Amino acid sequence: MMLRDFARPVAIAFVLSVPLAWWLGNQWLHDFAYRVEMGAGLFVVSGALSFLIAGLTVGQQAIRASLTNPVETLRTE
Repeated sequence: MMLRDFARPVAIAFVLSVPLAWWLGNQWLHDFAYRVEMGAGLFVVSGALSFLIAGLTVGQQAIRASLTNPVETLRTE
């Protein structure tokens, strides 16, 4: 459930940033003599990596929370 809650903002940020990154990248690459085309694979890989990093971060936090002893937490509060 936590991953689903964090995947939504990551997906929204990805959808909003791809057109801007594509446009800025094309503007910047336009000035070079030997121009390189940006393909869709670049954006697919970057989106997959951002989802992977978000998933690993949420997973690590969930595992850490599940391994915490509630008695120790209540004792310190």
